Amino acid sequence: MDFSKLTDFLDSLNERFGIRGGDLIVNKNGETVYRHQFGFSDKECKRPVQGNEIYRIYSCSKVITCTAVMKLITEGKLGLYDNLSDYIPEFGEMYIKAENGKVKAENPIRIIDLMQMAAGFTYDCGNPVIVNYRNETGGKADTLGTVKEMSKMLLAFEPGSAYCYSLCHDILGAVIEVVSKQKLSDFMKENFFYPLGMYETDYKYTFGSPDRYFWRQSYNAQTGNTTDVEADTNWFELGSEYESGGAGVITTVDDYIKFSQMLCDGGVTKDGKRLVAFEGIDLMRKTINENQSAFYMTDYKYALGVRTHVSNEHSFSKSALYEFGWDGAFGAYTEIDIENKIAVYFGCGTGGINALVHPDMRNLIHEALE
Repeated sequence: MDFSKLTDFLDSLNERFGIRGGDLIVNKNGETVYRHQFGFSDKECKRPVQGNEIYRIYSCSKVITCTAVMKLITEGKLGLYDNLSDYIPEFGEMYIKAENGKVKAENPIRIIDLMQMAAGFTYDCGNPVIVNYRNETGGKADTLGTVKEMSKMLLAFEPGSAYCYSLCHDILGAVIEVVSKQKLSDFMKENFFYPLGMYETDYKYTFGSPDRYFWRQSYNAQTGNTTDVEADTNWFELGSEYESGGAGVITTVDDYIKFSQMLCDGGVTKDGKRLVAFEGIDLMRKTINENQSAFYMTDYKYALGVRTHVSNEHSFSKSALYEFGWDGAFGAYTEIDIENKIAVYFGCGTGGINALVHPDMRNLIHEALE
């Protein structure tokens, strides 16, 4: 294995895109074969990345949420084609925004629609119904209560008919709470985080110290400039008691790779404990939303909460078919290639760089492993 090109690529990211720092880990056959930390984790660029940094991973949370949903489905506690209103009745009657007001939706919202971003919602975190509920609770809005309020929001399209990246997975977080009768974080800790030894993963800063937080910045591809972001800002945290299934997880690189490795191993921990049926993982990566437009990653489609590699038509990706994963608003990236037994996680704190970095990084990983 020769990772020299990959290392050079990572070390060039600050000069090319203003990426302050990052941490990439690559597992093959269940063992770490590459780990490279580069740059700095603090605003002043005085603290080199050491590998124990704490990241807000934003949408990389979605892989965790949808895996939990698949666990409930394969255990017979939830149905993929069940109506959302079976679990949260407030969603029994929905309306779609129309030119002259609103029209009643004909289709019910189903669990599969939420997983495939096909329910009709948008990412309107500032919607008045959300803001009003947060104000009514004195800022302490919780997950289930907030999601119930989302039932008052107008949909953008008929459920099941299109694709729109949205609050769907936050709603799934509330479904998990209803089915399990637990807070989302408690369910995840009991069923995934603790069995995997992910003791530095939560939905709030309940571990570590502030000097380990990875400072965040946004890169503007048009101007080539980066702008700092407040260290503890998360606009997807809709209340102090809210746990976002779509963007709420806080973790470390060492912790998240354990989750990715579990998926790569078909749902089993290193010590042989099954956390989710392989059939659930397989369904998650192969149930495609054909209404979804192309990703910035060529030959990929959206499945049940993950992007998945569905074609070699353009020979752009060096990973196997049905390699899957997702990324996050500030550069986080995970990849699970079951066929080649490769699990990857990249911790980062720079937004606006995913399309510029992830495809090349993926290919360099696979070239080094060939």
